[in-house]
Amino acid sequence: MELASIPENAFPTFFADEIEARGGSSDDRRRALGKARSWLQPYFHRDFHYPRKQNINLIGEFFAPRLGITFIPPPLFHREFSLGEFVKAIDIFRQEPSDTTNAHALRGAVPRGVPSPIDFIISNGRLVVAKQRSAVDAEDEANVAASKSALLARGEKIVEELRRSNCDRRLLDSVVELQSGLASDGNLVQLGLINIFCEEMCAAFGTELSDALRGMLLGHTRGVSMYVAQFADWQRFSEKAAAAELAAADIARISSAARRMIADLEAHPDIAEPEVPKIVRALQHLIADPKLATKRAAFALLRTMENLIAKVFQYGADFIETLAVRTSDRASTAGSKLIVAALMSLAVTGAVEMSPLGAKIADSAWLKPAAEMAQKLVEELAP
Repeated sequence: MELASIPENAFPTFFADEIEARGGSSDDRRRALGKARSWLQPYFHRDFHYPRKQNINLIGEFFAPRLGITFIPPPLFHREFSLGEFVKAIDIFRQEPSDTTNAHALRGAVPRGVPSPIDFIISNGRLVVAKQRSAVDAEDEANVAASKSALLARGEKIVEELRRSNCDRRLLDSVVELQSGLASDGNLVQLGLINIFCEEMCAAFGTELSDALRGMLLGHTRGVSMYVAQFADWQRFSEKAAAAELAAADIARISSAARRMIADLEAHPDIAEPEVPKIVRALQHLIADPKLATKRAAFALLRTMENLIAKVFQYGADFIETLAVRTSDRASTAGSKLIVAALMSLAVTGAVEMSPLGAKIADSAWLKPAAEMAQKLVEELAP
């Protein structure tokens, strides 16, 4: 019997029947029926029609072991699902193993989108950095434009002064990068992080500058901080970063996972554009010393790596499903399978290393189950 064919008002009874069919007694069935009704009633509106998405995990955790199914992680539920959609999703996990079962499971476990300072896409089988643009409220547009113009003009003067000085090249490069980010109309969270890096370079090499130039540079980075603070994207990011309970050990874990990912990306230039490891390395540099790293920088790297991992897992699931349908093309996709397997292996390694953070950060809890499912796909792709 297909779960999706069960009338919604008979859902609790079905679970009770399933428990009895799997060896439970009639008393077990009666208790299960009562438990099912008492558990489900508070979580559904209008006679069990809409599950409240924040409680769907409680339902799944209660029934999954009794049905012998894999629980669908909460990130699947990005909106309120009807009960019919819920049981259809469970059906995926009750199927016998097939070419696409693991791909379906992985798709359900991975969030559809992980907001992060850096967004990635996969184009022609290679990871690339996606272009992003942050919006500002209409009433603030004039002020934002004026402050940006002033910052760009001041930044040009500082760059000229630094070029005439004997300062460390890394300091000059950081200011040039900041100036480029400010002029690009790109992602403001990324600009804010570049500004933090620039501040660190100023602190490290400020003694090489005259007092006047050092003061100009410090004033400039503070101005950029005020500029990004006008954007909702930066405000949301800062609030979430502040709420994240990241200890020095957690930051060290994120940094270690990033270093490994960078090494893997650089060792396989066929799976990623050079900009990908470069930008991950820039973020990792901000938390190289966990004791001095800010939570904002650590959270930015965590979210960026999660974004990359999620995009790779979704891409892998898509590839497996397409391969299952287009069986005649399997011989011609051997090279593609190797590339996808390399991408997936890289993402699995990163997800496994960072998965303990899910115990502290609820939005990161998907990493562990997704990594387990993705590993199965890697094994399927093995020659």
